Amino acid sequence: MGLLKTSLRTIRKRKSRAALTIICITIGVAVFAGANVGADGVENAYITQLLSTFSDVDLTLSNSSNPLYSISYNSSLITQILNTPHVEAAAPRISTLQTFWFNGTGDNVLILLGIDVILDSEFGLVNPADLINQLQGNNCIINQVAAEMFNLTPGQIIGLYSPVIGVNETVQIIGVGVFQGKFSIEKSAPLIVFNIEFIQSLLHMESQATELVLKIDSYRNIDAVINNLRNLYGDKFTYYSQKLEALDKSSSNIMVLRGALNIFSILALIVTFVLIIVVMLMNISERKRDLGIMRAIGASTKQIFTYVIVETLIYGLIGSTTGTIAGILLSTYMLDFLGAAISTLTSLGELTIILNPLTLITCFSTGMLIVLLAGNIPAVAATKITILETIRPRMKGVAKVNVIKKTFILGVVLLISGSLTMYLLGGGMIITGNFTPILLSTTLITAGLILSFNSTLYYISKGVSTFFKLFLKESKSIIERNVARNRTRTTFTFTMVAIGIVFVIFFSSLAVTFTATFSTVIRVFTGSDIKMQVSPSINYNFTSELRTLPGVQNASPSYESLCTINGQDFKIALIFTDPESFLTVYPRINTASGPTIEEALNTLKSTNRTIILAKKAADLLNLTVGDNIALNVKNVNGSTTTMVFKIVALVEQFYGYPQYMFNIRAFGDIYGAYISISQLQEIVGTSNVETFFIKTRAGVDQIQVKKDLENVLSRRFESVTLISAKEWENQISSIVESFSNVVYFFVGFAFIVATIGIGIIMIVAVSERRREIGILKAIGMSRNQVLKLVLGESVIITVIGLIVGIGGGLYLWFLFLNRVSSTVSNLFFELPFIIPVEVIVYMSVVGLIMALTAAAYPAYRAMELEIVDALRRD
Repeated sequence: MGLLKTSLRTIRKRKSRAALTIICITIGVAVFAGANVGADGVENAYITQLLSTFSDVDLTLSNSSNPLYSISYNSSLITQILNTPHVEAAAPRISTLQTFWFNGTGDNVLILLGIDVILDSEFGLVNPADLINQLQGNNCIINQVAAEMFNLTPGQIIGLYSPVIGVNETVQIIGVGVFQGKFSIEKSAPLIVFNIEFIQSLLHMESQATELVLKIDSYRNIDAVINNLRNLYGDKFTYYSQKLEALDKSSSNIMVLRGALNIFSILALIVTFVLIIVVMLMNISERKRDLGIMRAIGASTKQIFTYVIVETLIYGLIGSTTGTIAGILLSTYMLDFLGAAISTLTSLGELTIILNPLTLITCFSTGMLIVLLAGNIPAVAATKITILETIRPRMKGVAKVNVIKKTFILGVVLLISGSLTMYLLGGGMIITGNFTPILLSTTLITAGLILSFNSTLYYISKGVSTFFKLFLKESKSIIERNVARNRTRTTFTFTMVAIGIVFVIFFSSLAVTFTATFSTVIRVFTGSDIKMQVSPSINYNFTSELRTLPGVQNASPSYESLCTINGQDFKIALIFTDPESFLTVYPRINTASGPTIEEALNTLKSTNRTIILAKKAADLLNLTVGDNIALNVKNVNGSTTTMVFKIVALVEQFYGYPQYMFNIRAFGDIYGAYISISQLQEIVGTSNVETFFIKTRAGVDQIQVKKDLENVLSRRFESVTLISAKEWENQISSIVESFSNVVYFFVGFAFIVATIGIGIIMIVAVSERRREIGILKAIGMSRNQVLKLVLGESVIITVIGLIVGIGGGLYLWFLFLNRVSSTVSNLFFELPFIIPVEVIVYMSVVGLIMALTAAAYPAYRAMELEIVDALRRD
């Protein structure tokens, strides 16, 4: 109790510092809580949207020995299931695939469904719902697929005949319904629905059903219901939930979302963690005499440790409480912000705030844990203070050379360890979405840079201050000395800046590289600006007409023909193309072997039976430029002819045909080969094609050109499909922008905490150097020079943090890029190392503004300090 009173008295004596520290904790916890509460809301919206695609059937019970066998049931079984906790409705159904003749004509395969008219009304199976109530006797409902496939209409009487199951009945269609769940129109299965009693009589299945369907109050209780039913019926039933299966498949997406949000939101907590350490270390430094007196009158090291921890926990209790509450308020904005970002990737339901008690307790506990961990460092430092040390005159000198050397060596070791981490842990972890190597490398590299800079602070401060020499003037040497002498404080200060910058630079580099790379990847799929496919096919000379359409610069036809090779288990796809328009329509490609692409295309144009072959295929066949290759070519009539082609060049790129460019296993082992389209009639037996690649004119709106083409061509063809590279680029840019905004949003809060932290540290620095400032003013230093002294120190420290953050972020991105490139061996292009110059400039400006803002008040206090007050001893 005495330690608590002492801690509260200490906090009251330093109200401003305590208030700012609590504000920082509040901001850190608020961001973390807001992100997690927002994530709960987004997760709920995602699950709501996912489950809305299913019917109200949450659980299906079938025969455990064989799902095709029937289940015997009675009213007592249904009642017993309905009495199971969380079960809202239960109904028997008969669902079977049968072949019938309608009115004596045709074999018609359809789903025969029997439902209990009363019990099944709870499941919303069909719309309009009142159709179910009309299912009496031989009346039936059909779905839209059955109506269109068999030309059936409401009111029609049809004869159902099946000699296989011994059915010969006359039934009447009373309506066409829109069905939900597995019977929805998307399943494209014809469906006919009867009262279950009629089906039981028809199929001789009295008191039997193929399945029992259950409606449960919440998807969260499906597992609990399954366990309860297993306890009641043992292994009598097999339990299947389509909703639960979909949720299990989507759980990885939810985990990735939460993981990403936690990584970004925890940035503010990390900065808060560093700030608490700095503040408490400064508090202990100021209270050395008090701690010495406590030790002198009998206080143990355990009591000193507890004293510091109690003070820290008071900060944490207040900050975590207010932070959690503020996080709930922040989550309203966070929910809309995250929803807008994530909706670019997937559909979401209605966004509502979900106050999960477990989430709130976790956020509060995380805040307290961060504070407790941060408080241990200064608490341990306080226990090591001796009585003699507290009464000795206070002196601050330069750190010992051996300590500096050890710090530098440790920093270099961490840098090397961080550099090797991704390689030692394996690139497969990165490609599969496991970001452990990245996070571990980030931690090690950032820590290594910080320690390396800590050990060379004097030289680094001299180098940085040189750039501000005109502004600092005679204050330059004083600032350099202060930065080096207060090594620990300086290191913690620039660490708060560096942490956020590392993440910003890394993810900005990822964003710009991804955007630039995807512009190339898009052309793999679209071939050119626009890929067009029409039906029915048309003569390849249609390109002449396409070139006259507005916005079209050039067009090239294309036709694929799969060929086999005797004795080989892979195929060659002959891609018929126009050699004249090739270079103006497709992206530039280079030959891997042989003449230039221009010369190779001229040969295709002038010489029959010549091809440009995929290099991988040539390697497998041990062929090279000038060799012949025999292909078994199938023409449009189905006959196969063996033809010999001469290889004029080898290439690796086949734009517009990703399956041949990546050699994706799902497409089989198929490799491409270019051939002149002028040989299409001779080799394949047709001059018609369905695919055209279009290059738009420079400066035109590519998306508008696509719309104009759709309007013109849809009048001529039954089907027209146009894929625009620009549309894909816009979609990717939108996703990348949303992702970047999320990163900047969370880093922004980390910067706010860092700004407050720098302000606190500079206030303490001014307070500690009152006499020094007083002496400087007494010997003639002006108010402006004092102002420059404080502002300059803040700027120098912040610039060091910027250097560490920018350097660490770029180095980390360089390692990651190399690791991905070496892991993905089938990339046909190089991943460029792009430096996000705009982001670096922006972050530098923000950092300088942050430094000046944080030091403004401490600088003003130093400038207004009276000489007499400064030199007076308390």
